[in-house]
Amino acid sequence: MMYIPCAENDDKTEVFHKCSNLKSVPFEPVGRWFEGCLKRQRSEKSASIIEEVVDQQDDLDCFEEKELSADDKAFLLSLDASEWKKQDHYRVLGLEKLRFDATEEDIKKAYRRKVLRHHPDKKKDNVSLLPPEVNEHEYFTCITRAYEVLSSVEDRQAYDSVDEEFPDEIPSYSPKQDFFEVFSKYVKLNARWSSHQPVPLLGDMNTSIEDVNAFYTFWYDFHSWRNFSNLDTEDTSKAESREERRWMEAENKKMRQKRKKEEIARIRKLVDVLFQNDPRLKKYKQEQKLKKLEEKKAKEKIEQEKEMQRKLALEEEKKSKDKAELEAKEKVLKEKKEKEKLRKSAAKDRKTIKQAIKNENYFNIDEDEVKGMERLEVAMENLSLPDLQELRELVEKGDKAHLKDVYFKRSTEVLEKIQNEKEEKRRKEEVAMATSNKVASADNFSDHMWSEIEKQLLVKATTLFPVGTSSRWEVIAEYINEHSGSTKPKTSKQVIHKVKNLRKLDPSHKDEVNKLAFQNLEKSTNAKLASSITAEPSKSESLLSPAVEEIPWSSDEQKLLEQALKTYGANTPERWEKIASVIPSRTKKDCMKRYKELVEMVKAKKAVQAASSKN
Repeated sequence: MMYIPCAENDDKTEVFHKCSNLKSVPFEPVGRWFEGCLKRQRSEKSASIIEEVVDQQDDLDCFEEKELSADDKAFLLSLDASEWKKQDHYRVLGLEKLRFDATEEDIKKAYRRKVLRHHPDKKKDNVSLLPPEVNEHEYFTCITRAYEVLSSVEDRQAYDSVDEEFPDEIPSYSPKQDFFEVFSKYVKLNARWSSHQPVPLLGDMNTSIEDVNAFYTFWYDFHSWRNFSNLDTEDTSKAESREERRWMEAENKKMRQKRKKEEIARIRKLVDVLFQNDPRLKKYKQEQKLKKLEEKKAKEKIEQEKEMQRKLALEEEKKSKDKAELEAKEKVLKEKKEKEKLRKSAAKDRKTIKQAIKNENYFNIDEDEVKGMERLEVAMENLSLPDLQELRELVEKGDKAHLKDVYFKRSTEVLEKIQNEKEEKRRKEEVAMATSNKVASADNFSDHMWSEIEKQLLVKATTLFPVGTSSRWEVIAEYINEHSGSTKPKTSKQVIHKVKNLRKLDPSHKDEVNKLAFQNLEKSTNAKLASSITAEPSKSESLLSPAVEEIPWSSDEQKLLEQALKTYGANTPERWEKIASVIPSRTKKDCMKRYKELVEMVKAKKAVQAASSKN
């Protein structure tokens, strides 16, 4: 841009050069002077005037505050800087209506207003208006303390946790009241304590059941951030030693935990009251009840239809069955009649054929007449109906030559068939006899493999380990192998086979076996084992003489014996007499004998377990 000054009156015009055409050049104004110019164009006032207006507005706010807080003048003048922890910080800053809802900006503005109004430098001109007992620095210190607490996140949370204006009690409720009107505000107030945000609120009757369930799920797992540190009774800063400070901290922690538990219980009680009285849940339960009732009715209806169909099917099945049975009976009766008819016809045919063959002197087929008669009887009893009919037709025709040939052929076939059947039967009997002899020889060989001591141990073991013992035959085999000292151990199969053989012995042989086995046992080196068998001779009879049997111990008797053994120890005088007195149905001898059997059973089972673990 070019600036040309105005011409004077005495100036003369002189042309040096022609001006070029004007050219448009873009530019952007900047700087504080341009900003001031722009503000003046918009508001028609300068920047200094605007700043003055702002200051006047602040003064106006302070004046309005003075007018509004006239009722709180006595409260401000009554503040004590030494008791600043007990003061209402929100009321000191003029935020008693907002309290917890006050934002950081609200707190800053409130503090600035208080500073402009109550700072000691601002009140120099009005010192004479204050009562002589009021220290202007003291209550301004309270204002500063209030701002320091509320501007700090941790300190404000600690202060809000014990806010006296917060209603900790649960409101009373009756069915006549509006549930949402009573509890919605209270739920919203308690939502401030939640560590998790956002917090689901109570809602209304139109809230879906999913949101209602989510509400109670959240509140039943409510986590509060209230710490109650402002209620600590012990001031750790006044501790004179480390131990005293630790004790104070422990006491404060204990009280905080107690109050925290009370807070959790309070929230839980509130949620319980809500859950018990929530009309939405009652409505939902009623709907579910009606739904289940309808489903039950529908199910019953389906069951009734199924039952009706089942009955109809049973009736149809019964009709079909009755019809089939009737047809079967008619068929059987018909077949029976036909068979009877055929039987009579066959009997008549046999009679006719017999008479014709007798008249021909049995055709002299056999040398002896008796054999001829036997041939005729056997043939008549075993020939089929078609064969009989064929012979009868030949008799009726009078064709004796053909009759003789057919009769001879058919009767010979019958006799050969009977002879073959007899031969087959005889052959099977011979095979069975040979097999039996082979088994008997094997039994005799197996019997020779058992020594007399092993037989006697087998007799004793079958008594020690009665029927019902787990892995009985393996236990008996292990018992015999352990006590016999034989180099050829017995297996469970050999034990079972030997027991079967002993049971098959005649009574006359049983006594002989017992006597011989016992005599050989006495002569053997195992004298201790022989003496134990002598003390219990009846055990062999349990296997070889089943006529003499001992009464088995019942489970109740076994329990009484075990309890008596625990009650009366080994050092108890007259132990077995006392044990026998506990079991009325058993004698002292029975108890001692049973005890020995149990000991032997335990030892044998341990031996079997040890042997199986080695294998």
